[in-house]
Amino acid sequence: MIPKFRDEFDLDAIAAFADGLRQIVWVVGDGLSCEYFNPAWTAFTGLTLEQSVGLGWQLALHPAELHLVENRFKENTAHGLPYLVSYRLRSVDDRYRLFTGAMFPVRDTSGAVRKWIGIVDEPDPMERANDRFKVLADALPMLVWTTDREDRLTFVNHAWYEYTGLGVGSLIEERNALVHPEDLGRLMHALRSGAVEVEFRFRRRSDGTYRWHLLRWVRTEMGDEMPFSRIGTAVDIQDRHVAQIERERQLRVIAEAVPNIVWSTRADGVQDYVNSAMAEYVGRKPEETMDQSFTTFVHPDDLAATVERWKRSFETGEAYEHRYRLRRHDGAYRWFLARGSALRDASGQITRWFGTATDIDDEMRSNAILAASESHYRMLAEAMPNIAWSVRGDGVQDYVNDAWYRYTGLRTFSSDAYAPEDREAIRVDWERSFQSGEPFEREMRIRRRDGVFRWFLSRALPLRDQQGRVVRWFGTATDIDDQKRAELQQSYLASLGNIINETWSVDVMIERITKSAVPQMAQWCAIELNEGKRTAQSSAGAVDLDAAQRFRAPLSVRGETIGTLLVARTAEFGTFDEGDAAFFAEVAHRTALAIKNAELYEREHRVSQALQSASLPKTLPAVPWMETDAVYVPGSGEAQIGGDWYDAFRLPDGRLVFSIGDVAGSGLDAAVTMSNMRQIIRGTAQVHADPVLMLNAADRALRIEDPERFVTAFVAVLSPVTGIMTYASAGHPPPYIRHASGEIDELIFSDLPLGLRERHYLDAGQIQVRADDVIVFYTDGLTESTRDLEAGVAALREAIADPDFARAARPAEYLQARLLPQGARDDVAIMTVRMLSDDLRARGLRRWIFPNLDSSAAQRLRREFREALHSRGATSERIEFAELVLGELVGNAARHAPGSLEVILDFSNRRPVLHVIDEGPGFERAPMLPLDLMSESGRGLYIVAQATMEFSVMRRRPHGSHARAVLL
Repeated sequence: MIPKFRDEFDLDAIAAFADGLRQIVWVVGDGLSCEYFNPAWTAFTGLTLEQSVGLGWQLALHPAELHLVENRFKENTAHGLPYLVSYRLRSVDDRYRLFTGAMFPVRDTSGAVRKWIGIVDEPDPMERANDRFKVLADALPMLVWTTDREDRLTFVNHAWYEYTGLGVGSLIEERNALVHPEDLGRLMHALRSGAVEVEFRFRRRSDGTYRWHLLRWVRTEMGDEMPFSRIGTAVDIQDRHVAQIERERQLRVIAEAVPNIVWSTRADGVQDYVNSAMAEYVGRKPEETMDQSFTTFVHPDDLAATVERWKRSFETGEAYEHRYRLRRHDGAYRWFLARGSALRDASGQITRWFGTATDIDDEMRSNAILAASESHYRMLAEAMPNIAWSVRGDGVQDYVNDAWYRYTGLRTFSSDAYAPEDREAIRVDWERSFQSGEPFEREMRIRRRDGVFRWFLSRALPLRDQQGRVVRWFGTATDIDDQKRAELQQSYLASLGNIINETWSVDVMIERITKSAVPQMAQWCAIELNEGKRTAQSSAGAVDLDAAQRFRAPLSVRGETIGTLLVARTAEFGTFDEGDAAFFAEVAHRTALAIKNAELYEREHRVSQALQSASLPKTLPAVPWMETDAVYVPGSGEAQIGGDWYDAFRLPDGRLVFSIGDVAGSGLDAAVTMSNMRQIIRGTAQVHADPVLMLNAADRALRIEDPERFVTAFVAVLSPVTGIMTYASAGHPPPYIRHASGEIDELIFSDLPLGLRERHYLDAGQIQVRADDVIVFYTDGLTESTRDLEAGVAALREAIADPDFARAARPAEYLQARLLPQGARDDVAIMTVRMLSDDLRARGLRRWIFPNLDSSAAQRLRREFREALHSRGATSERIEFAELVLGELVGNAARHAPGSLEVILDFSNRRPVLHVIDEGPGFERAPMLPLDLMSESGRGLYIVAQATMEFSVMRRRPHGSHARAVLL
């Protein structure tokens, strides 16, 4: 028996069956490409299997019959039914012999044809051919039968019998009883109409259920020689049909839920479904709507076009889309947009049409209104003198009125008409409005047909549909050139005022004025002062001055002409008119005043600079045990000279005085005040070197001489023998001291600036300065150069903490380079003091320390004191005076100050200085005789004052006194 290939195609099973047959058997895959031949083929043709597979078998076919075989295969594979074959094959002895047989399709469970099996033999009696047909039919996984001309069954295969239980000879009525009653009429109609394919439900004998099958048949048309006239097959498609029904059910549920009209037709164009939305719209029941032609509801004026459009889609299979009006249940017609698409099977055949109809009446009416509005808009736009334009919702400009042509000379819109400098800004603003839907507004220059640019104000508003989408932009451009030029002139005069109100040099002044005029007011501008003293010019790119129109205005002030203002414009910028003449005359007048003021400033600046230069110390004190460094940084730009200063000098008794300050304001007055403050501090220090007293004296002088001004200042006095520095501040930024350990301290002293405070009697601050300590004095321009005080202070502390600062040979220059790399906005003064090692300081000192009332120690002191003076070249007379001073000071300490005494002889100054330091209650010296001339009290200190160049006594903290005597 031939195996039944019901589930999958088994080529090995075919071969096992066919290899033993005398007949030729082959298997065909795609097209006419063969995959298998049995040995009977090789025995007859002489072609091996390798030579025959694919299209190699055509070598054995008679050439005249190749086209016939190809056509028969294509015709029958289209409907997938068995068919008979007859052709000639060439034998191994090169002779052609006639063979006849049949081709059978092999289908899978879904009904799709997988392969074709062919079998031929040399002509035999028809009965043998029929037997071979029956054997192959039993092997196929489908229902197969044949009927005679009276439609009686002449053969059924095994699958038919198993499914129906009916065999050959069964009555037609019995066969028809197996068909579902609802499908019988359709089946009979298909048979009578000659259709070759129909779907119907067929009852299964085993359980009485109906299953969907796909019926195909073909007439043999072989005359009376064949025992049958029709061959039929039926493939079970129940699963596919159930899935299709479920899909259609889901689609109908969706279709009933949407507000649109939804419809479908069969492949033959007959409508088989319309949703309830259609019934509600026309006011009919759904079944009535189905029974009545859809065209009944189409507006008569739209009917012919609607039918023609549907006919074209139905015939070509292309998508259907058309607009037409449908009659509503109340008789009103509304516009609908109908769309439809064809559903195709795997072979590309149309099996169904699905479509929708959407109410677009509001949109159509809006479009009609919009079209009318656009017509009115264009009529209005053509009548108005302004430029008018419109842009579609997709950004394409579709209209510009005739005013555009009359102005630009261009028939169509072009952005080239915009001034080149404005194009990018216009593009950015337009894209922002187009994307956001916000109104567009921009001032721009548009070139006139004669090449002159004029200012326009362009505005555009969006037109939106009911959903809020922008469908069109309408805009205008209005000439505002006269107004704009007036605004530009006023704006320029305001900016010119800002320039001339600043304090600049003449060169900077004329340069800034010419630059400010280009290109706002002209394309070229120059200022020439008389006698060619100074000139400046600016231009907007390359300007051909020979082709440009020029205008000149004299620079006159108080009847004196000091120079000329020249401006030029090219033709596209516009010609000069009377308004321009008046405007540039005003510019020239203001410029002349500014230049005169700048000349006065330059003279004042030179005087102030000379005064300040003279006020700053030429050199700093040279002390072996101390290094000082200072820099002065003038403000950047052309600002007036400031009132900052620094100063350092040494008193006759060896002490060093440091002062630094900043006068509010700038210019000559500030420089004069700065010089006065510095000299008052110097003078007061010569009388009484107390920092608080120095600042009090400066404050009183400032209040008398310049009561409207204030000054910040810091004063410090450093003793070389003790390393103690006393200090006071008048609202000045606190200096810093970087100790040898790297620790940083601020020298805080809270008091108001000079000119803002009353007389103060505060005690001066005090700090011990040791070897390798560095003191930093500065003015506020150093920390305020970036306009951020906190950041400036932090940067200064960071710089001082850096080890590179401590190692720098010029610490002040180091701070300038690090903190002011681009210069300073305001004047800056920086002064640093570095204490060197104690050994260097000790080299210029002789020091004695002994207990008070120790007579032997006092005698030794006197002897060594004399020897020290003598070794330094002192005369006997001077030694005697010095010894007298020493005796009085030591004796006075012995009487009033118990404890040890410290005597120091300092040779580091021009004259020796004697220091006597005790641990008593402390006192200050009053440089006068006692009231009772016979009294011994106070007489000794008076004698000391007369026997020395200078003499002073100051209290020490927390107790004791320090007497200083500059010896003769």
